[in-house]
Amino acid sequence: STCQVLELSAASTIQALVGHHAISSVVQEYCASFHSRVVSARPPHAAWPTDEAVPFTEYADLVLMMPRATRVSIAKLAAATLESRGHGVGVRILTSSKYNHTIDELVQEVSEGKSVLVVNGTGDAERV
Repeated sequence: STCQVLELSAASTIQALVGHHAISSVVQEYCASFHSRVVSARPPHAAWPTDEAVPFTEYADLVLMMPRATRVSIAKLAAATLESRGHGVGVRILTSSKYNHTIDELVQEVSEGKSVLVVNGTGDAERV
């Protein structure tokens, strides 16, 4: 398998987030969600966390734990990704539920707490 490492300076990261409230908010929620998964990962409900893996910490799993306002912000970013790839407003998108949705309908679903829309690891928008 392929492994990637990203090293960040805590002080530089915090400095970069100053003045970027929306990004800072998402980062804070992500960190809180990840920490929650680390401290709750234990048998019999999950495997113990290791240096290589922490159960239920895929990006979409963590977004599901975030407050609705944060999920909506993330969905709008994913919608912008869809639109930048040529899926304009009104274009129907086949999702995993096998129903066609417009971008606006997907964002509305997130606003209503029915689903989550994220940009996945390959850079594509994904409905969860």
